[in-house]
Amino acid sequence: DDLWLWSHMAGVHPNFQGWGIGCRLKQAQREWALRQGYRVMAWTFDPLQSGNANFNFNRLGVKAKRYYVNHYGEMSDGINAGLASDRLEAVWQLDAPSVVAIARGAAEPAVGRADDVKLVYVDEKGALCKVEPPGYTQKRYSIEIPLNVAELKQSDIEYTKRWQLYLREAMTALFEAGYVVCEFVRRDKAACWYVMCQDETA
Repeated sequence: DDLWLWSHMAGVHPNFQGWGIGCRLKQAQREWALRQGYRVMAWTFDPLQSGNANFNFNRLGVKAKRYYVNHYGEMSDGINAGLASDRLEAVWQLDAPSVVAIARGAAEPAVGRADDVKLVYVDEKGALCKVEPPGYTQKRYSIEIPLNVAELKQSDIEYTKRWQLYLREAMTALFEAGYVVCEFVRRDKAACWYVMCQDETA
């Protein structure tokens, strides 16, 4: 197997976020890695953080097929306190056609499809729902997450914990059934969700 380059930590000071610096930083990492002979870079992130998910899937073009439960144990910092440190492993295939297209600015963000089967979602009455099908036979499933988990934690930590559990259960079951996270859809001020597709490389 090829060696992977692991990106342990990368970030931008809050005063400078939203300027595209993070994207340029990751693309600089990508170019360096390719020059060194790496084809894959990976890292973990909190799957409840919609901003990170949107950045990873739509601005970079990662895929994901591994979910780690409470990966770092209990954490007490302002971002992670109160929840298990669940993490999704982002895998960035640096020379994939889709990744190259995104790097060149030629890709459109995911918009989802009407036939995506919802496994975790908020219904029209605002209730958090989870569906457990008897088997996984559809090509695409969707798993909704909070638009802003930090605000949700402040208002209702128990509700947030339940959402994390629903996400964990649905995503790990799909991974075990051979699916991967292939898209992330975010409709500002409306909803956001992961799309999981059958892994054609399996």
